[in-house]
Amino acid sequence: MKIILSATTSWNLFNSRMDLARTLKKHGNEVVFISPRDEFTQYLLSENFRWVHFPLEPRGKNIFKELISILFLISFYRREKPDLVNHFTPKGVIYGSLAAKLAGVKRVFNTITGLGYVFSDEANKLIQTIVMLLYPIALANTYTIFQNPDDQKLFYHKKIVNPRQSILIQSSGVDTEKFQFVPQAEGKPVVLLSSRFVEEKGIRYFVEASRILKARKMDVVFVLVGKPENNQPTSIPLEEIEQWISSGLVEWWGWHDDMEEIYPKAHIVCLPTYYKEGVPKVLIEAAACGRSLIATDVPGCRAIVLDHENGLLVPPRNANTLAQAIEKLALDPELRKRMGKRSREIAVSKFSVEKIISEYIKVYQI
Repeated sequence: MKIILSATTSWNLFNSRMDLARTLKKHGNEVVFISPRDEFTQYLLSENFRWVHFPLEPRGKNIFKELISILFLISFYRREKPDLVNHFTPKGVIYGSLAAKLAGVKRVFNTITGLGYVFSDEANKLIQTIVMLLYPIALANTYTIFQNPDDQKLFYHKKIVNPRQSILIQSSGVDTEKFQFVPQAEGKPVVLLSSRFVEEKGIRYFVEASRILKARKMDVVFVLVGKPENNQPTSIPLEEIEQWISSGLVEWWGWHDDMEEIYPKAHIVCLPTYYKEGVPKVLIEAAACGRSLIATDVPGCRAIVLDHENGLLVPPRNANTLAQAIEKLALDPELRKRMGKRSREIAVSKFSVEKIISEYIKVYQI
């Protein structure tokens, strides 16, 4: 069986779909990746997967270029004649589904990995309206996989999908052998935020929480992991990050591809996002490492953070309540220990990559 996995970045395929691709290949299927070229494309090729460049600007708005991208996909699907395609990321879902239907692909799957920037309050309302008009057309007569129940309910409510053709598979999974439980270290509490450096991840609220607690003389280390994304409209400038560092508000540990070594250095992992997440990978990875979590009470986050069980949920865009939650866990190592143990249990029972992949294999009927 020929299976095409499509996304609007190679990073998405590498970061979230490699285990699925390996398993599909192991079962004797031909797996083809299609995505725009970026710095992560080399990792797809390094494992001898076939990869095809998708000429697309992930946030492009030039109608002519967007049409060329769709026409390219139609031609590609007609030429490849895949048995099954699975699209990831919002633009990839819409363009890919329209192209697959026009190319005559019979089995089309779409994974809603969160609603993305276009559903945020800051998004262009015209683009938001266009997306809401295109989603029902694109998803009609396809199988839609949701990563959290909140998005699934929203799409039901807005009549975007047929409930009989929707499936819930929570997250892209976490390798619980790679991300192992590590007891928390002694010393001053370290609270870590790992994400893309864009506004909607709540980074500025994290920094403001640091400012609040340092004014209270709390001895807590705030750490950022990641890097600026200059091609994003809401990217946080490098100059602003450097100012936070020079002011003593945060440490910046850079970008890492070995996060299994980084999470154990923290006592608390925090994600104050107000972005429309699927199920944040950073939270399930940190949970697998046995870390207590703090996140905003938004779709996706509350799928992994069970309030007062393995972490604390706080309102979005509220630095004061975020600071209070960090202070609570920073002052109580026993509570962090209990929550970290529960995090590991949840990661293993609900989000292990083996469980998630088996659900995809079942849905694909392979």
